[in-house]
Amino acid sequence: MAKRESWMGRGVLVRWRKEGGFGFIKPSDGSGDLFCHVSQLRQVEGSIKEGDRVRYTVTQDGLSGKRMAGNVVLDFSRGSRSRSRRRRRSSSSSRSSSRSKKRKSRRSKSRRRRKDRSSSDSSKKEKEEAEGKEEKKEKEKENEKEKHKEKEKHDEKDKQKEKDKEKKEKKKKDKEKEEKEEKKKDKEKDKSKKDKEKKKKETRSLTKGCRIHSHGNQ
Repeated sequence: MAKRESWMGRGVLVRWRKEGGFGFIKPSDGSGDLFCHVSQLRQVEGSIKEGDRVRYTVTQDGLSGKRMAGNVVLDFSRGSRSRSRRRRRSSSSSRSSSRSKKRKSRRSKSRRRRKDRSSSDSSKKEKEEAEGKEEKKEKEKENEKEKHKEKEKHDEKDKQKEKDKEKKEKKKKDKEKEEKEEKKKDKEKDKSKKDKEKKKKETRSLTKGCRIHSHGNQ
């Protein structure tokens, strides 16, 4: 347990270990550094920082018997307030700069996300357009194939029509030829018949003349 002495002291907090909850004060009279425990701070821990000027009461540790600082407060009599204010300002400015950096980082991240989204959307759109073009090409190829097949069918029909026409014409010509031959045969028959009849007539006239001549001789 710390025992209080009757005199006050001033100095600078030169070291502070937050993890252990203690530090050391360098007295302004040039004497040795004084131990200071967090339990002896009148303000909340963190309100006094390294480099701050402080006022304290010199006490004695009941266990070790060594001198230590008690009732430690900021010393506003020698510019500590202005330094504290400057520190607060610097800390607030550092906090504000940290906030602005965080904001900038968030903005840049959001911009990157938007950019990534827009790039992904554009790449997706390009992919869809490419797929659409491929589908269009495939459809055009299919249409060309269908047209080619239709043309081949049409050509086959035309060829078949030509063949049928040629067959009909051939049949017609053959029939005309047969008819001509039949007519020719009929003419030849008529001629031979006429020739036979003529010969018969000539033969009759000859036999008749012979008979007349034989009668005349008698």
